[in-house]
Amino acid sequence: MRSCLIIFMNIFFISCNNELKYGYVYDIKMNVPIENVKVFDADNNITSYTNKDGYFELSYTQNYPSKLIFSAKNYKIDTLPSFGCSNSGETSNKCFRGQRIYLYPQK
Repeated sequence: MRSCLIIFMNIFFISCNNELKYGYVYDIKMNVPIENVKVFDADNNITSYTNKDGYFELSYTQNYPSKLIFSAKNYKIDTLPSFGCSNSGETSNKCFRGQRIYLYPQK
């Protein structure tokens, strides 16, 4: 019984330490969400893709990314740092917490 309790507590504490990086990817010219954008964390080799609403999320328990790379067909690749982003004009270390990321179409 005691070992079951210890296992449960470990699972609980690990799940509590998850940090979610998420946001929306939009076309900067049309101001519409972009589906199937590849969101890549090269530091941890984690990939996610945006849905039809442009939404993506990546879950971390440790080793948070230093940057994320956004790539999609017919759009310029963009690399954004995970720290020092601007939110309403204020610099923050809370990047990728629901902000919109805009990609430029390729010429």
